[in-house]
Amino acid sequence: IEMFLLMGCNYVGDSTVGRAVHGQRKQMEVNLMKAGGGLIKQNTYDAFAREGIGREVVLYAQYGGQKQKACEAPGPEHMTGERIKP
Repeated sequence: IEMFLLMGCNYVGDSTVGRAVHGQRKQMEVNLMKAGGGLIKQNTYDAFAREGIGREVVLYAQYGGQKQKACEAPGPEHMTGERIKP
């Protein structure tokens, strides 16, 4: 969504503009998914991240599965959700 700021559309502090920009961002993602099955969308956001464009996300998580021994990691059958990159 910071892309809109780079294009001169200041949505900060203006909820009307913010809602419009958010709708445009969602439509862009839908169109990217249609065009490339998600790969174009992922590559676009990966490129933005490499250039420092975007928002910071801090994720705190707790594993809720079966208890593991200290040296064991849960297998891929326990993995869910989208790909998360460091």
